[in-house]
Amino acid sequence: MESNPWADQWDHKNNSPDQISETKKSQGGAKATYLTKIQDGLKKLLIKETTDACIGWIKNKYHKATKKKRKKKRKKESRES
Repeated sequence: MESNPWADQWDHKNNSPDQISETKKSQGGAKATYLTKIQDGLKKLLIKETTDACIGWIKNKYHKATKKKRKKKRKKESRES
């Protein structure tokens, strides 16, 4: 009886590390296509969220600045009358 490691008993392909890396490179097909689509979608989502946050920050700064100007005008008008 031959003494084989347990893992070798179940590995009928006997692939060397070089062959394994080549098969991984050649495989992919639909999986790779969907992964790239998902990654692109996530990038777009991240960009959209970042843009929304930046626009919200700009709007808040604008409203605060115009609110201060309005308050100053009102105070000035009330002092004059």
